[in-house]
Amino acid sequence: MELALDQQYLKRCLGSCLAQALAEVVRRRPSDPIEFLAYWLYDYRRKINEKEEKMIEKLHLEEEKNQNEMELQIAEQLKAEEIEFEMKHKEFQRKTSIETFPTPRSHGMSEKIGSWTLPTLEELDEPLLVLSKENITMQKEWIPEEHTDSDAQQDNTKHDKAEHDKTEHDNTTTDTTNLF
Repeated sequence: MELALDQQYLKRCLGSCLAQALAEVVRRRPSDPIEFLAYWLYDYRRKINEKEEKMIEKLHLEEEKNQNEMELQIAEQLKAEEIEFEMKHKEFQRKTSIETFPTPRSHGMSEKIGSWTLPTLEELDEPLLVLSKENITMQKEWIPEEHTDSDAQQDNTKHDKAEHDKTEHDNTTTDTTNLF
């Protein structure tokens, strides 16, 4: 019974591998068939692992490629949407500028009478006003005398009030000294 279980296990797990290994032992007829079989199985497993790693790497590369393609498509869509948005924005600005500042329309008068033309005006070169000491003194002379007198009167009343406050303060201090 044990032998039947071992055979089933070997068929299930090592079926084709073991059959290939035994066929290679028969074909080569090594001096130590057990050692040859062990190396052959070890080499077979290494090759299988390399194939699996290459397959996994290939799948990862394919996934990265698909992901990059999707990112490019998304970037292109975003760029297209951005361009479309800019175009709509410019169109909106153009419409609002037309609504805000409508172009002047003819009232039908120019069509009846003919085209209206205005004479062109020539600009004359005028000297620039240059402020100098003479101009400044002239400006002071133009100030009415009423302003200068009222300013002087205000200064005098402020000065008189300050003197009055000072004398009152002196009088109160002298009165308190006489009490003692």
